[in-house]
Amino acid sequence: MRTDRATCILLVEDHEDSAAIAARLLRGRGYQVVVAGTIRAALSEAAAQKIDLALCDIGLPDGQGSDLMRELRAKYAMPGIALTGFAMDDDRQASDACFSARLLKPIDFGELCRVVEEVLSRGDLGR
Repeated sequence: MRTDRATCILLVEDHEDSAAIAARLLRGRGYQVVVAGTIRAALSEAAAQKIDLALCDIGLPDGQGSDLMRELRAKYAMPGIALTGFAMDDDRQASDACFSARLLKPIDFGELCRVVEEVLSRGDLGR
């Protein structure tokens, strides 16, 4: 269900250059983007405003993105897309349980936008 307000994406990425580029590109597509580099910052941002979707790196300085996503789903019924440089099966199994989709780095921006729209249109978790 889309409204007149811009879709707000929480981008959780600890690599500052990657986060800045992704945020700029997503804003260019009309999304509102909030950037956090840690789990703690992401939880603070999620508590402060209505976030529609999380794009979350798996490896963060203060923990695992999959743990963050479980908490965001439980507290805010927020869907999420994993952004990971890891292609290992153990990582995939851990992240698949809490994310609506998973993309391997380096991220193709066209594919990212397609997956964002797909997850939003499915209305994962009632959002």
